[in-house]
Amino acid sequence: EITNATLHSRSITKETLCHWLSSLCCLLNENAIPLMEDAAKHLSRIDELEEQSRKDQKTIIQLQTEVISKRDDEIKLMKESLQLTVKSEMKSYASAVTKSCNAITNSCNAVLAPKRISSAIKTVAENAERKKKKVPTATLR
Repeated sequence: EITNATLHSRSITKETLCHWLSSLCCLLNENAIPLMEDAAKHLSRIDELEEQSRKDQKTIIQLQTEVISKRDDEIKLMKESLQLTVKSEMKSYASAVTKSCNAITNSCNAVLAPKRISSAIKTVAENAERKKKKVPTATLR
């Protein structure tokens, strides 16, 4: 058994030291070296995964950029289409309003023609005259 006390002892023989060294080498060969080899394999796999992760991130960024570009194009097309629709509808609305105003103006001109106004005034005057001449009827009780 290797202890602190036995290591500092002056009575350690060459044979004992060789036995301890042999045991130590055996422990390293059986345990530490396979663990270090596994660790090296894992480090290699970790490096591969990190590289793949970087490639995947670049691909994701590229695809996101493409999606944004396509959406911008769609928005631009929708905006242009909307502008054309609004212009067309405004022209239609303006045309309808113009026709309506023209019709109102024409009917107003016909209604407010001087002959019609004087005819209306005469009719009102005649009706007022008739009401004045009308004899009130007596109410029977």
